[in-house]
Amino acid sequence: GDLLAGISDGLSGWRRARKPAGWDEVAARLGRGDAPRAATVRDLSAFFGDGRAIEEIRRLVLDETLDAGLRRSALETLARNGGDATRDICLGLLHDHRFNALAATGLAGCDDPAVGRALIKAYGRFRGPERPAVIGILASRRTFAAMLLAAVADGKVPRDDVGAYDLRQIRSHGDPQLDAAVERQWGSVTATSEEKRRRIRALKDSLQPTVLAAADLSQGRVVYERACGRCHRLFGAGESFGPDLTGGQRTNIDYLLENMVDPSGMVSRDYRMSIVTLADGRVLTGLVTARDDRTLTLVTPTERHVVAVEEVAGVKVAEQSSMPEGLLDHLPADDVRDLVGYLMQPAQVPLP
Repeated sequence: GDLLAGISDGLSGWRRARKPAGWDEVAARLGRGDAPRAATVRDLSAFFGDGRAIEEIRRLVLDETLDAGLRRSALETLARNGGDATRDICLGLLHDHRFNALAATGLAGCDDPAVGRALIKAYGRFRGPERPAVIGILASRRTFAAMLLAAVADGKVPRDDVGAYDLRQIRSHGDPQLDAAVERQWGSVTATSEEKRRRIRALKDSLQPTVLAAADLSQGRVVYERACGRCHRLFGAGESFGPDLTGGQRTNIDYLLENMVDPSGMVSRDYRMSIVTLADGRVLTGLVTARDDRTLTLVTPTERHVVAVEEVAGVKVAEQSSMPEGLLDHLPADDVRDLVGYLMQPAQVPLP
């Protein structure tokens, strides 16, 4: 079991591999009895291109009489396998909240406008915590990103669901029409050094100690979880895409504002943004955390992508921080006050 799991983990990021000599005999012997082991054998057989295993996995996904966990496991394998049949099955599952997040992941590699339209149509069916990943998928392609911006303009996708990181992901395509659409709806998402300095001074003037003393700290935690928690850990909660904020100089208002308004002003090499172009047409931005002669690992605020090197068309390391600019620009003044007040607290506060 451990050996099979090790083989499966070692093939993470690969879509297909040549079947090892003698695999059929091994699969026949190990694929009986223990259910988890049999499932791993079946998944590996599908990975090695065994048509019978692939058909069995499709049957499991579509069998509504089976346990949802078993169907999810099969769908995860199917999503990695790709292909037209996978596309059609995943499209059919976008309406089912038990499986639609995995189905969306399975559709990420499809450069088909119909997929983008289907994701937007089903957007309201995704649970709140799953929506950022769907926005990330839509932002990863020019065609999907245009549909996303149009959906925001039409009120089909809430404007607040598209964050500063997503806007920068859209701008990474280098498409003037997309850039113009972002400018129309959000204004400029980049600023000169002098504009940033003025913004820092204005914020500091508006956040005097008497103002911060009136901050609603519980509401500040809500703002933090929405605006920052996708990337940072604080008081043991959140994600580890960016630095842990629990230590540092959080009680220093100058330090806080400089890092939020001008995150690229002094950026560690470990947190420089990479723009990765994939052979299937997607453009992803994030941190490259590992790379060898077979795979590349890219971490974003919503996903960890392990992709085969042969599927990478190009990698560009930017001088920018992985943290986008403009995080505070579209927050109401009270939200900014509450967020900064919360960040300066020495300990966790309860949610409202």
